[in-house]
Amino acid sequence: MAIMVSLTLRNVPIELFEEVNRELGASENPPKGLIVHFVHPVDTDGVRIVDVWASEQAHDAFDDDTDPPGALAGLLRKQGLGPPQFVSRDVVEVQALVVGSTGGQ
Repeated sequence: MAIMVSLTLRNVPIELFEEVNRELGASENPPKGLIVHFVHPVDTDGVRIVDVWASEQAHDAFDDDTDPPGALAGLLRKQGLGPPQFVSRDVVEVQALVVGSTGGQ
């Protein structure tokens, strides 16, 4: 069953996420089982990361192989910033998943 993982952090600049995706190799080679990944700003200093995965096992395998929290912490340190502040994390089963096309956009 597909799952949605939503993680909200503070003290993280939204601009950093293109670099996080590049460092994890996710931009060029999306991980097996990832259906969609997006990040959006929350308030003035936070982000929400939302992923939909084909299964919890696919999500866990990616996390185990790449350590996204470690990559983010390393990039924050390089920019002279402190660690992110954890706000919330939700994992839910997805019931009615429809995957569309961007229509070449």
